[in-house]
Order: sequence, then structure tokens, then C-alpha cells
Amino acid sequence: MSYKRIIITADNYQSMLEHMTEATGWLSFDTETTGLHLKADTPFLMTLTFDNTTYAVEREQMHQEIFDRMKHFDLVFGHNIKYDLHMLANIGINYKWNNLADTMILARLSLETDEMQTIALKALAKKYLSVETGADEIKIKSALTALRRHNTALLKMAIKEQGMTKKAFDELAKDAIYEPLDFHKKFMEDHPEPTYLDIYKDPLYKQAMLEYAMNDTEITLELAKLMYPVVIGREQLHLFKKENNLILPLFRMERVGLYVDREYIERSRRKTREYILQKRKQLAELAGETIKVGQHKRIKDLFRERWGVSLQSSDDRSLAGVDGGVAYDAAKIIRELRTLEKWYSAYILRLLDKSAFDGRAYTQINQSAASTGRVSSDFQQFPKYAMYDDNKQELFHPRRAIITTGNGYDKTYYLDYSQIELRVQANYTFDISGGDLNMCRAYMPFKCHNASGKKFDPLEDKDLTFKEKWLQDENNEVWKPVDLHSAIVM
Repeated sequence: MSYKRIIITADNYQSMLEHMTEATGWLSFDTETTGLHLKADTPFLMTLTFDNTTYAVEREQMHQEIFDRMKHFDLVFGHNIKYDLHMLANIGINYKWNNLADTMILARLSLETDEMQTIALKALAKKYLSVETGADEIKIKSALTALRRHNTALLKMAIKEQGMTKKAFDELAKDAIYEPLDFHKKFMEDHPEPTYLDIYKDPLYKQAMLEYAMNDTEITLELAKLMYPVVIGREQLHLFKKENNLILPLFRMERVGLYVDREYIERSRRKTREYILQKRKQLAELAGETIKVGQHKRIKDLFRERWGVSLQSSDDRSLAGVDGGVAYDAAKIIRELRTLEKWYSAYILRLLDKSAFDGRAYTQINQSAASTGRVSSDFQQFPKYAMYDDNKQELFHPRRAIITTGNGYDKTYYLDYSQIELRVQANYTFDISGGDLNMCRAYMPFKCHNASGKKFDPLEDKDLTFKEKWLQDENNEVWKPVDLHSAIVM
């Protein structure tokens, strides 16, 4: 790759705009930002690559008119471009044109699909453009690591001043229900996680950051040139255009976010935390020692030594098989605690953290990351059942965490495909070999007949409610659907 590189100042800003007006074809752009929050963070540097030239634009020179000039280009590429649109929107810049494209979409359409592979920008560049990690990137990563180590050293000193050892603090901090101590809260406020902006402000690393950022947009454009013909060759151009047309609508959806009932979640957090502590105390009394639910070897040893129960494993399936007596009670508490601690961190703390900025939780709707679905996001699923204590009092319900707001909508609908991965696999066996008996029969009366002797035909009998009684050929038993997940666990 050979591109002319220009750093924009007030003096050459207009010449870049003129170049953009005259140029045609494809353009790529990228932002370097203060963090990853879709609403809270902002860009401090942007790079543009087009017409064999790459421009670096600092925050002071980022203006709407740059993006208004992009309407002249056939396609404007980014790698996870919606994220960059959010960063620009956070400083008042809006993209208005329907010529956006994403190299992540191109990669997902053009790469071989017989194996799942990463579509991270640098990984694609290394594999398909033979571009190795440059000295600039190594320098930046090293600087970031040095800043983190410096913070760690300062934290060690703060811990020592509290009369604690680092080992004792680490043990405390990695607890699923850890609440930061006062000194730790203040430390985190005074020493936030270092970002690329911290590196960029350092004169020693500014040039390396510029080179690193410019490389990214050049790589993005080169990957687009490489992958676009593959998509055409596969006759998938119409799919690529459909996905591109979704970029702005999905961006607008992401921008709204979900209004989180933080008061409800905070109440749930306190109740759940107290209940976890109560259950831990009960487990310690039964075991005769304090034990953590993640100490798998110790749990196996404990059941053998104290209750004469030999466990193949300490996983949920093995513990569910413990029958009767104190061992049963202990196994039940361990299983319950694992669920409680997972929900506490994955749902309660996560939603509180994600909504801390303005009371709404934001997530990206990823068009290119789903393995078995249409889109994906970094939100956890929202189970339809609540979590209760021993007295059947609700601790937390994920679907009560979100409040529907505005624009005439007064309800939230949660949709979920039952066992979708296994259904797809069953369909695959039908397509390639006529159908695996057990897999297909779990979801439809496969190779069954009705009372009049008519054979079930998957291509014709498509009523998924299956109200008619179907009989199995082997023994004339009535067919019933099977939850394969539960069947496998049992």
C-alpha cells in the first residue's frame, strides 16, 4: 500500500475539502476515541483515505462540512462504521447520505463459511493483505500497558496504606458481589482506565498514534477492494446493498437505547446480594468450612470426605444427581449460588453500569457477528422468569428492568426462537440425508402417520401446532415434541 499522508491544520483544511469535492470512487474513514461508550465518549482523531491520499483530522478540525462532501463518493467504508457514526453524533456531526458500507459485512459475505473466523480489522489485514503489526502499533500498545502498570503500582501503594496485602485485596475484589471499598472508589475516580487519548497527548507517542490511525483506513479501503469482487462473483451484491441500507436505521435504533429502571435494579441488587450472603453462610455451616462455588476440586473432595458422595464432576449436571440428606442440601445451595452470582454480575451490575451515563442502556446491533441468528448485540438475553428467594419473594426479574418510553409505544415484546440451533441442525440432516430420526422427530412427527394411515410429509404438513394426532411407526405411540436441551442434560 502506498498512500500520500497529510495531517490537517487550519492552513490546509480547505484544500482537503476541495480534494473531496473533486474526488470520486470510494472513501474510508475511522475515529480514535476517548472510550467505547456509544453516548459518553467522543473522537479526538479521525482519518480519511481516498484517491491514494490519507488525511488525519484532529478534533478541532472535525466539522459537518467534511461529511457533507462525502455525498460525492460511490461508497463510504468503515470497519464497524456505526460505532464511528455514534462518536461523530456525540460532537454534533450527522451523516445524511445513503452511501455507507461496512467491511465487516463484506468480510462476512466473502470469506469461506465452513469455519468461523475473526473479522477483526488487523486479523483480516494479516491474513489477506499480508500486513503485519507495525512498529507504531507495537509502540502504542506498549505505552498503554505501561500506563496500566503505573496505575497498578499506585494501587498497590494505596492498598498497603490500608493495612492490606495485594493478595488479600485481589481475593476480595474478584468476588462476584464485591462492593468497592471507599479508598478503592476514590482511586478509580482519580486514576481512570488509560485510553488512546492519553497516549496521543504524550509528544513521545503522538506520531505513532497518527501512523496507527492512518494505517487503519488504508487497510479498510484495501480490504474493500479485495473483497468486493468476491461478493460480485458469488452473486451476493444485492445482499451487500441490503445490509448497507440497514446501517443508518440500525444506528438510529442504537442511538435511542433502552430506558432502565435503575431504582428497581438497585433494590434488586441489595436484596440479591443479601440473599447470596445468607446462602453462603448456610453452605459454610453444612460444609464445616467456607467454600466458594468455583472451587471445583475442593467441592468434589468435600462431598467425598464429608458425605461419602463421589462426584465425577462438580458441574450442575453432577450436582443435580445428588440425592438425599445434607449432601443434597449442599448441592442445591451450590447450584443456586452459581445462578445467583451469575445473574448478579451479568444482569444486575451490568445494567446498572451500562445505564450509569444517562439512565439508558446502549448496545450495538451487530449485522456481521451472529453465528446462528440475524443480528447480535452485547446485551445479555432477558429470561422470561424471575429469580426468587426461599420464601418465593422476587429478587430480580430481567424483564422488569426495562421501561417502555415514548413515540406511542407502551409495551415491550420479547421474542425468542425455541432451540433454534438444534432445529437448524435437524433441518440440515433432513436436507443432506433424509433426516436424523431422533433430531427431526423432536420437532415434528417425522416418519409418523395419522389414524387413517397418512404419512407425515415435512414438505406439505407445515402446521407447527400439530393439532392432529400423529402416531409413531415403530409402536403406534402418540408423537410428542421433545426439548432436546433438557433431554441431553438428563
